[in-house]
This record gives sequence, C-alpha cells and structure tokens, in this order.
Amino acid sequence: MDNKKLGLTDEETLELFAYLVTSAACCLTETHDYGTFRLISAAERLASVWKSKNSDQWSEFLDVFATRTPGETAWILTDAQRYADYLAECAQEVGREIKRRGRQDGNEDEP
Repeated sequence: MDNKKLGLTDEETLELFAYLVTSAACCLTETHDYGTFRLISAAERLASVWKSKNSDQWSEFLDVFATRTPGETAWILTDAQRYADYLAECAQEVGREIKRRGRQDGNEDEP
C-alpha cells in the first residue's frame, strides 16, 4: 500500500483544521445540537477526502457515509430523533467496519 497516497495534502489538512477550529469557537455560542452537527460534518468532510485516497479497502463504507450524511444531518432542524438515530447508526457502522477490517487483517481478537 502506498502510504503517501493516503496522506492529506497541506491544503486538505488546513481546510479540515480550519473547519474544526472555527467550529470549536462557534460551539461556544450555538445550541448544543449544533456541536454534534459540526462533528459529523467534519467526519463527512474527512470521509470525502479519504475515499479518494484510500486503498479501496474502505471505499464502499466511505462512499456511503459521505453520500448519505449531508441529507441525513438535515433532519437536525425538523426531526431531532431521526437525526439522533442517524448518529447512533453511524457510530455502530464505524464499529462494524473496524471489526470487519480487523478480521481481514487476521486479528480475530479485534473488538
């Protein structure tokens, strides 16, 4: 695997860094729910960049996440429970993907 391909460029890193820092500052004055929105939005941004650089092991997972997240997070304004359910589903899917990857790498003891 070419690890250089996996790294973020300076521009990509700066963009994500700036988003995280300004989001943290905004969280001081925004409602509590917007903090979770900013975090899942940052994860979606990272997934979008990562999917173009990954070694195809994560492609489907990242594509589904990056494609679905913008639409699902829009529910924050009109259906808080649906939004919360989506966040819980994302956390479960990440756990499943990590576990699946551990099995592929021969680490049967991975959680």
